[in-house]
Amino acid sequence: SWNFGGAPSLGVSGGALQFNSFNAAGSPAGTPWVHMDGGSAWEAEVSGTTSYTLEMEVRVDEAVGGMIIWAGNGANRLILRVGTGNISADGPGGELDTSDNSAAAIALRIAYDGGASTYDIYRNGTLVGDGIAPSAGDGNNRLILFDCCGSTGARGEMEYLRWTATGAHDPGTASSTFDHALEFETDGEIPSVEGAADGWAEV
Repeated sequence: SWNFGGAPSLGVSGGALQFNSFNAAGSPAGTPWVHMDGGSAWEAEVSGTTSYTLEMEVRVDEAVGGMIIWAGNGANRLILRVGTGNISADGPGGELDTSDNSAAAIALRIAYDGGASTYDIYRNGTLVGDGIAPSAGDGNNRLILFDCCGSTGARGEMEYLRWTATGAHDPGTASSTFDHALEFETDGEIPSVEGAADGWAEV
């Protein structure tokens, strides 16, 4: 399940999740994140040799250090930072793209090849990171969104997130391939458990 402990400011409006991990003074607010780890579907299905694909549609309105996607498989990890005008990967990846990510939502896809231990990163269907080597693992098998490291902060919206541990799929793959998804269909409350009926639901 998703863990909301220390989560950023979240709200569902207009079919999208609004997120803000800055404090009232406009500074990064510690480590407000949403994550799946112990006992989650991510931990059960994803390992160092598992090929998987994760995709989200996101717009970043403001960022210090980027909106974070922290994907760890127990053996290695990818820390992807999405800023208002760039995408970068910690470690060997470096800066991958310098396009604007604030004017409109972008489709961001991570495809991990478990055999080669490399990541392909796509932005709006275009490959911007080809066979990126991972950062060293820290033993954690988890997926973290929005923040990870205390010094980062981001504000924006996410329209959906979906993932599958059935392979490293390119952007031509049908959406039905993804067997886990978060969709935000009902304005208002953010539930504290995965599967709640008001919009933060895994389907």
